[in-house]
Amino acid sequence: MKDKKILVSGASIAGPTLAYWLDRYGFEVTVIERAAALRLGGQNIDVKGPAKEIALKMGILEEIRAHNTTEIGLRFVNSDNHTIAEFPSDSSMSMTQELEILRGDLVKILYDLTAKRVEYIFGDHIIDLIESENEVKVDFASGKKGIFDIVVIAEGIGSATRDLAFGGRPRFNYLGLYTAYLTILRNNTDSRWARWYNAPKGIVFMLRPDNYGKTRASVTFLAKENAYKDLSEADQKRALIDRIQGAGWESERLVNEIKESEDLYF
Repeated sequence: MKDKKILVSGASIAGPTLAYWLDRYGFEVTVIERAAALRLGGQNIDVKGPAKEIALKMGILEEIRAHNTTEIGLRFVNSDNHTIAEFPSDSSMSMTQELEILRGDLVKILYDLTAKRVEYIFGDHIIDLIESENEVKVDFASGKKGIFDIVVIAEGIGSATRDLAFGGRPRFNYLGLYTAYLTILRNNTDSRWARWYNAPKGIVFMLRPDNYGKTRASVTFLAKENAYKDLSEADQKRALIDRIQGAGWESERLVNEIKESEDLYF
C-alpha cells in the first residue's frame, strides 16, 4: 500500500492527525478543507488517556502542555457568585484535566507538524465521489478533479461528504439541549477557575479562562428539537438573548457579549 494517494477531507483534529501517521508510513497525503483557512475557534479539549499517548508518540506532548489554558479547576457558584462546591484540577471529580488546551491551539499544532510534508487545500470541498475497485474519482467544488486510492472523511456531525459516500445520515437521539459557545472579554469576576452557574428555567452558564487573557463562555439550555434550526447568525443572537435575559448571575454581561461576538457557535 505504500506510495498510494490518500485524500483526507477535514483539517480539524482527526484529519491532520491521520495525515501525520499516513505520511510517516509512506503514503502521499492531501488534506482538503472547506473553510478558507484553519478554523481556530472553539472551546477546551482534554488530552488524556489514548490521546495523551498518541501526542507523546507524535512528539507534541510538551507543546500541548505549553499551551495549557491556565484553568486550575471548577467552581459551582450561586447567583451571588459565592462558591458552593470546588473541584481543583487534581481532583478525580474535576472537569479540568492535566492537559487542557483550546481546540484552535491544538489544530494549529497539528497543522504546523504536518504542513511541510502533507498537501493542504483550503477553500474547496468534495461534491462527487465515484468509487471503483481500485480507485476513487473525486470532483471538487472548484471544478478540479482527482483520482485517489483511498478517501477518508474526517468531518464532523452533519458531513455532506459522508452523505455522498454512504447515502444518508445516521439518526441521532436528541437530548433536549442547545448549547452556544463564544469568546468574551475577561473582567474582575473571572479568575483561573472555571465557574458553573445553574440558572432558573433550565439554563446553565459556564465561564472558563483561556491562555490569551480572555474568557470562554458557554450557555446551555432546554429546548425542543429543531427549535432553533437554520437560523442566521443575527437570529441566533436574538434567540439566545431572549432566552437568557434576566436569568441572573452574569447573564446581562453575556447578553452584551453575544451582541458583539464574532465567534459565536450555536
